[in-house]
Amino acid sequence: MLQLIGDVELESDQACAVYDANTGRIEHVHRVITLKGGTNPEPREIEARAMEFAVQNAKKTSRLKTLLVSSEQLRPGTIHKVDLKTGAIISQRLKHQRK
Repeated sequence: MLQLIGDVELESDQACAVYDANTGRIEHVHRVITLKGGTNPEPREIEARAMEFAVQNAKKTSRLKTLLVSSEQLRPGTIHKVDLKTGAIISQRLKHQRK
């Protein structure tokens, strides 16, 4: 399904979370946007690239795993982690602190 953002049509909007397999904490998110007429990368390519970026950011890969997720699941103003039992994203809204 094509989406329209401004004058640009999107073919797809995918994301890959790189998370700590011990805690579920998301260490890095890699987002891949393909414009209309472009070629969608294979899931394994997205996961490999996400892990490459995590390594470049000095993350220890021995405990990291990847999870392909919908970009809509990663909403701004929300803390995300991976439920280690189900492999699903858990989202919690940020609480605004008043001064």
